[in-house]
Amino acid sequence: MATHRVYTALLSVSVPRLGEGNRLTWDQGPILIGSLLREETIRHCTELSAVLRVQAPVVARFLGEPALYDGFRFLAHERCTGALVGWSEWYASPETGAYLPYPGGLFDACEYGQHAYAAEVEETAAPMAA
Repeated sequence: MATHRVYTALLSVSVPRLGEGNRLTWDQGPILIGSLLREETIRHCTELSAVLRVQAPVVARFLGEPALYDGFRFLAHERCTGALVGWSEWYASPETGAYLPYPGGLFDACEYGQHAYAAEVEETAAPMAA
């Protein structure tokens, strides 16, 4: 049975940008959205996927319709370590201009057995008892 430690997830939005040589890069989303997103305390693994499922459609609404970008990524990083702990990826529908979630586009590290982000850092940083 895996144990889960409470941690704080920092939320952010990235939008795609086509750069030189047709290279796709991801930039920080609009400032307005960044100011609305803060952090969420995650007490159990099921909470992070719920946060991503509930807040990503809100982000989509703020980004506007018709879509201003080809899509966006809604990201969650663990505050202490910076580890990516979850994301939701969305694309702009060519037919309607609305943002839609990619099928299977939700990732939550807990589903892959990664439960103790900050705890791993604390345990490895603690001095060994003699």
